[in-house]
Amino acid sequence: MLFEAARYAASLGLPLASEVVPTRGPLTLQEASTLVGKLEDDSQKLIYSSLLSIAVGLRGLELQYTTWPTINFYYSCFYSIRAILALSSVCLYYDAKKPRSLECLVGKLPSQPPGNVRGSTHKFAFDAFSRRFKSSPILSQTIDSQTPFDWLMKRREDANYNVARFVEPSESVYFSYVKRSSIRKLCVEYLQDASYAFDPDHALMAYPLMLIKHIEGMGVKGHSCIQGNVDDQKYEGYLVDVFGPLQPLLQLKKSVLL
Repeated sequence: MLFEAARYAASLGLPLASEVVPTRGPLTLQEASTLVGKLEDDSQKLIYSSLLSIAVGLRGLELQYTTWPTINFYYSCFYSIRAILALSSVCLYYDAKKPRSLECLVGKLPSQPPGNVRGSTHKFAFDAFSRRFKSSPILSQTIDSQTPFDWLMKRREDANYNVARFVEPSESVYFSYVKRSSIRKLCVEYLQDASYAFDPDHALMAYPLMLIKHIEGMGVKGHSCIQGNVDDQKYEGYLVDVFGPLQPLLQLKKSVLL
């Protein structure tokens, strides 16, 4: 399943808003409406991937892994931010390999991100969100004196690139709390109290859960990307721990996936 909004936006041949002599006019009503519909459908694919990434990360923590759960939770955040942008009618796409950001309203033209983020799809998405939603509760606090996105990217880069070998069988300091509690209990606490998302001792697991909760509050739209009841049952089968279904995640799933 590809992202249809990005493909469609790239096909329109829209000039940058900064171009002095544009090659065509800005978004028409029909183009904007088509893009919004495709973005809503794409948001469901992103939410699907985000929640599944959380489930995989939790399963890893149960098995006492911490390197790959770090990466799983980071990617959940990345997918959620893209989903929030899509639900906010902001399309991120590439035109001849050049990143573009387009607010899908009549009369709009795309812009390009600053040079320091053009080489990274992840930085591109986080920058687009930060510029448009500076007062969002998602960005209301720092994590260990860093912006949430910078902190999350650093944790992922350490796990993927900067640490010479995986920390296992030792544990990551960012998951030491798991041994003092339970995944089931932590899911409930994190979903009820957003302040955990900005605490470096809890943020790796709490921040992605907060983002899914934020999406739930936005109200979801689009067409389901789950293909039938069998797929749905299999998906829900991932939202479990050793004691059975994780009800907080199942309830979220029913709220954010159509």
